[in-house]
Amino acid sequence: MFAIPPKISSRFNEEEIFLIKDAATFQKIILVAYPHWEAYSSYLENDIWVRVTPTIDLRKQCIIVLESLGTDLEHNNTTERNRSAKKEPMEIIIPPNFINSIPEDLRKRVKEFNDSHWEMISAALILGKDFINLLKINPPLAYLIVNLEIINGTIRIYNERARLNRLIRTKQKEILSLAFLPSTGHMKKLFPKIDLKFLSRNRLLNICRFFYLQQDKSKIINKLLSHLKSINEQLIILLSYHHELIVLLSPKIIEELIVSEKFNEQVTTIENIRIRSAEVEVKFPVIDDLNHLDQIDAINKERVAFEKKAKEFPDPPYEGTKTIIPLRTEKEQISWSKAQRNCIRNLADRVMKKKSFFYRVVYEGEQATLELIRRNGKYDINQISGYGNKSVSSALSEHARNWLNENWELETAKNFPDKKNKT
Repeated sequence: MFAIPPKISSRFNEEEIFLIKDAATFQKIILVAYPHWEAYSSYLENDIWVRVTPTIDLRKQCIIVLESLGTDLEHNNTTERNRSAKKEPMEIIIPPNFINSIPEDLRKRVKEFNDSHWEMISAALILGKDFINLLKINPPLAYLIVNLEIINGTIRIYNERARLNRLIRTKQKEILSLAFLPSTGHMKKLFPKIDLKFLSRNRLLNICRFFYLQQDKSKIINKLLSHLKSINEQLIILLSYHHELIVLLSPKIIEELIVSEKFNEQVTTIENIRIRSAEVEVKFPVIDDLNHLDQIDAINKERVAFEKKAKEFPDPPYEGTKTIIPLRTEKEQISWSKAQRNCIRNLADRVMKKKSFFYRVVYEGEQATLELIRRNGKYDINQISGYGNKSVSSALSEHARNWLNENWELETAKNFPDKKNKT
């Protein structure tokens, strides 16, 4: 039998308190109805209660739980424990009377948002008419105020009541600035026009992070925003998940892209061009017409393929083994050079001219870089060095020398079979 702690039950009327037990998440939850708006959580097997801010969905009338609080000791079901440990959202139904305690008009306005329902109602309780009026005239700004603490850590020094009271009295331009968003007059006009259907906490965080990281390109971004009449879903998607494209594409192309019926297909193509170009460090192509995108994509593929081929090294003189592996591309050589902290990343030109060939050596837990050069008509070890150009063990050095001698003998036998027979 589960009892509500006296410290909680004594403060409220019985009909205002709702106790929920959920075996799937191994927890019990106490919800205190509006206008008190409190929540407490505890393990099923004990009575240690902690005040929490639950994730609720007023549309589905449920609490969203990402993972369980613990294990069900009573049933000790390993399968159930493992299932609940996965971070898959689980839903706990909320009693209708708890939902109905929220004023209908407030409930209706909060349900327009995709998330942050608990926090929005909490803000309405703390701020009263000021916040409710903001919900009516500028819902995106109300949403930003509630979620600003996850965007800008400097305001976390305030508790919820102090933070909200400060922000509700702050001008919109300053709030936009606190969120790292452009604080221009045009952005002030654009922001209230964001369609709430397409806004979520993660998307908002990604957008603000983009503007924070691109502060040095603020002129380019502000120029783009100055051309826009609204912020639609496609622009939100671009800013949230494809923000690199914002500074690569012209404002004209972005304007065309965010209203295109082929938006998803075209964004995928442009992203592939961006990733492909970055792989071989070629310049992102100028896209001046979306109707030419397929042609630009095809040319980019050819260019990248050519660059990749050009960056491949000549075949090494000797094939590798499990412990001595040739570095076959400039990318491999740079990567290994960084890992070993040596300078061979700058010697790709020597390999292209067949003056040197580099191998990575991994032998009995030791790593090294081996350089072969042509000397006196045969390949010889020019240098073998460990991490940071340090000396290697005699065992590794001998292993590399034996490998080279074996390959030289095989090469000699292949090229001069009669010479071997005479000896």
